[in-house]
Amino acid sequence: MIGALGASDPREVGRYRVLAELGRGGMGRVTTEEEETTAEEEYGSVYDAVPGECAWAEAPGGDWSVVPCEDYVFEVLNVLRGVTDPDDCGNDVRVRMSVDFDDARVCLTFRYGNDGGVARTNDCLVGVGVGEESDPVFTDCENATHIVSGYDSDTFDPSFCGSDGWHGWDDPGAWGGYLDYTICLRHV
Repeated sequence: MIGALGASDPREVGRYRVLAELGRGGMGRVTTEEEETTAEEEYGSVYDAVPGECAWAEAPGGDWSVVPCEDYVFEVLNVLRGVTDPDDCGNDVRVRMSVDFDDARVCLTFRYGNDGGVARTNDCLVGVGVGEESDPVFTDCENATHIVSGYDSDTFDPSFCGSDGWHGWDDPGAWGGYLDYTICLRHV
């Protein structure tokens, strides 16, 4: 039995794309072709993203693509059309970087997997987990186990905290200059 051929979606087929080529007389041939697809081809460019979608590039200045949201990727906070001023993203403490186009700016935060990356001085936190594996999570100050006593948005440097505890991000790779931070934690 010969059935009608429809367009195939590479997200459903995987790394093999089914190609249908119809010739004269309505007969066609189906071939499979191994094809690597990029995240941009599969999900789209960050230029077309909307707030709440997630994005990734292999390095700063690289090609940004929309990707599935999970921890340790960037999340789009805002897409501003017609503006490219560095201050356009505002002073939202969650902004870690922006991606600029000729006619737009995409404001991004990083999904660290906990609240440490966006905590600021005097924020109240509770440690979830045990010991060095615990993660800081925002809470009301009545239930806090720690108050943020200091914040360095540019480097991972536990000595910055003196005798207070600390939490931070240390990326020795290409993203370190954008993602590293240290928060100082005073036990309450």
